[in-house]
Amino acid sequence: MKRQLTYTRQAVKERRYVPAKVLARIDAALKSYAAEPARARNVKKLKGRDEWRIRVGDWRVIFVDDGETVCVLSIRSRGSAYR
Repeated sequence: MKRQLTYTRQAVKERRYVPAKVLARIDAALKSYAAEPARARNVKKLKGRDEWRIRVGDWRVIFVDDGETVCVLSIRSRGSAYR
């Protein structure tokens, strides 16, 4: 079952600062995860949180997956992703 992708207002703002080539890779990774979570690569559950992350190069995408919807919370560079 394919999940729906949504973005928080914060994530939409952060997308503006991501280079176009990287953003294309991030979108592909999110669509791949939404289609088949079991086959997605570089996905981990964050410790002590109900959130997950996808690693795309030096960028991290933090999201919540409730089984029907994947809600992207933030898209940040590696150094500032977990603050």
